Amino acid sequence: REGRIEVPIIERGKALILAIIGENAQLMDLSSYEAFQLAIPLELRGEVEEGDEIEYIQALGRKKIERKES
Repeated sequence: REGRIEVPIIERGKALILAIIGENAQLMDLSSYEAFQLAIPLELRGEVEEGDEIEYIQALGRKKIERKES
């Protein structure tokens, strides 16, 4: 079993943007209704607004906004 690589489990989720506060988005997960806040990636700043749906990824206990749903 030498040379085995640990691969993190990546989960995907969809969330609704409730509010934008500076460079962060207040989000609500669309399946669990959990509310949380994430930084808006540079490439999406100015592109996303309140009411938009986004896809986020979660791995190793961290979440990140991946893209805006069309």
